[in-house]
Amino acid sequence: MVIKKHIFDALSFYSRLAINSNSPAERAGRKLGDEQIEAAIWRDIQNKLLPSPGQRILDIGVGSGSIAKQWVALSQHMSLHLHFVDFPAVINRLRSELEQSGIYSLDQCEFTSGIFPQSVPKELLASSFDRVVLYSVIHYSDTPREMIDRSAMLLAPGGRMLIGDIPNLDKKGRFLSTKTGRAFDANYKKIEPESLRLYPNYREFTSEARTAGAPPIDDDFILDVICSYRKKGFQAYVLEQPDGLSLNHTREDILICAPHE
Repeated sequence: MVIKKHIFDALSFYSRLAINSNSPAERAGRKLGDEQIEAAIWRDIQNKLLPSPGQRILDIGVGSGSIAKQWVALSQHMSLHLHFVDFPAVINRLRSELEQSGIYSLDQCEFTSGIFPQSVPKELLASSFDRVVLYSVIHYSDTPREMIDRSAMLLAPGGRMLIGDIPNLDKKGRFLSTKTGRAFDANYKKIEPESLRLYPNYREFTSEARTAGAPPIDDDFILDVICSYRKKGFQAYVLEQPDGLSLNHTREDILICAPHE
């Protein structure tokens, strides 16, 4: 299998963090000390997925931070069957920490090392899940739409899939082309606002970001996902991220709900 640019960069970055970092927040790709952000993300995932007792949960790109531990803790109260997928170094770190903690029972957990969907067991691709999570991962794929479509195929009737933390270039451009957005971006980067490019309109930002190699995820991409899944008989929604998530001004979520039997 040939590993393309975006997934290669993600593989290198998150594998290095999984091996070298002792911070769960940092291993999730966030800043040191951002544990409160992880807690807010977990609450948001639960509010949108609404897991029920006994369900099968698939988290693709679960990471080795706190979210997986929250899933395992919840599974012990709700008898969930969990299946985690991520890069080999990430899965190794996650499984090792869960086992060494002595707190969690892993009887209802499965772990798969690989790149979804290109290099995971065929048995996984033929499985069925009540809830599927793709949180902050599709922009690391060189084929984000394929990743969404292959994941949606795993939904059981009535199942729900959350595609979370999507960096929509148009949404980000609309925010950064405002004074408020520019000030927010400067504060986030710890620099003076005057040193940032002032975009006259959001399309200029989107065009520049694409030229620089950003994944082609924009309004057209988001709306095409929504429309195409509705035409297939699914319910599909664009969801706002709540305050408390550090990038909620520039990111959004998609919720896809499979038809009932």
